[in-house]
Amino acid sequence: MHTFVLTTDYIELNKILKFYSLVESGAQAKQVISDGWVYVNGRKELRIRNKLVAGDTVTYKDHQIHIV
Repeated sequence: MHTFVLTTDYIELNKILKFYSLVESGAQAKQVISDGWVYVNGRKELRIRNKLVAGDTVTYKDHQIHIV
């Protein structure tokens, strides 16, 4: 599990996937989110720029990212 420390109010879902190199590009981030492969707090998330805040957990394949 990764832990991401926010330095702003939020981070967008597509950007966190790129930050941890779970996808190769913004286009790939958009595709995996649109295809329903990404979960936020246990629910399938289809909003590409969903604003993640402290307490959220992102799951993609076998990776988890906890936002603090």
